[in-house]
Amino acid sequence: MILRSFRKLAGYPVECAIKAYIAKQIRKYQFPEGSEKAKQIYTHNLKDLIKVAGLSDQFQKEARLGNSWVH
Repeated sequence: MILRSFRKLAGYPVECAIKAYIAKQIRKYQFPEGSEKAKQIYTHNLKDLIKVAGLSDQFQKEARLGNSWVH
């Protein structure tokens, strides 16, 4: 139980970092509300966020890192 809670809390900074990475790729005023990409980003699922950010290949290369954070 404690490990699950810790993993959830530790995942928040990872989620924020991935969302910041996505935001950095978007230009000002380029992101209209209701767009498909906006809908994909409004999630807490790290696997989905990694796909949207285009980091899937990187996480697969670093399999040890990916397995640690994405469950």
